[in-house]
Amino acid sequence: MVKNLLLLITLLFMNQANAQNLVLNGSAELFDAATHAPANWNGNNLWQSSLAGAGLVDTVTDGQYFFYASGSAQDTLWQDVDVSSYSSAIDASGQYFSFSALVQCFPQGYGSSDQSRCIVQCFNSAKTVVLHTYDSDTISSMGVWLRIFNSFLAPTGTRFVRIKLAANRRSGFANDGYFDAISLVPGNNSGINNALNNFAVNIFPNPAGDEFSVTNARGGALTITDIAGHQVYNASVLSADQTYNIAFLKQGMYFVQVMNNGKTKMEKLVKN
Repeated sequence: MVKNLLLLITLLFMNQANAQNLVLNGSAELFDAATHAPANWNGNNLWQSSLAGAGLVDTVTDGQYFFYASGSAQDTLWQDVDVSSYSSAIDASGQYFSFSALVQCFPQGYGSSDQSRCIVQCFNSAKTVVLHTYDSDTISSMGVWLRIFNSFLAPTGTRFVRIKLAANRRSGFANDGYFDAISLVPGNNSGINNALNNFAVNIFPNPAGDEFSVTNARGGALTITDIAGHQVYNASVLSADQTYNIAFLKQGMYFVQVMNNGKTKMEKLVKN
């Protein structure tokens, strides 16, 4: 069962030595000189590599530019990553990949700020069959870069991994869903558990009935994911000791992820 667990964590990827990023131009540093359209990505010409410090985003962590959807109300930028060189390991059910991205939006207020969303799909060689999907769902991280991280086992037959950056405008005239530092790294899930416990957050009880609590994470964000990688719940952590009702969830195993101030806590949660 371990091979089928889809783990959502942040920042672990950043600590992997000698990691090879398979995404081309993942930090928007390469672009068309006339239109500023990011190189190596597919989408309409409204997408831009935008310079940090020019009025939208103060700083970026990798290079000087970030991905900006510009004038579209809803739009997607995407890239197909060829992973066929890993086919032997993939077809032996032994090849993991780690996806990482930074997302942010212009602070226009709760319920009004634009949204960022990352979707990762595994395809067969003809790109006709979707073998696996990870969807971060829509995120409004107002004025602060939030890292999305997903480690997954590539299903047998995977030859391409499609990465989509989806921006959704909810107010104003510009689409202010921003993205940066997009990465897809081959590897395995070794060491994941060792990286999860550097965040002094408590998630209890476990196993849980219809409720569980989170402490020491005020101001953070919480997501619950099932073992197939589907996000089934997300919420803010508004107090130092907050209780969540999960009566709507079926019995089984889930992953609870709490993110706060650039740190992540991940725990397996059994719902009775």
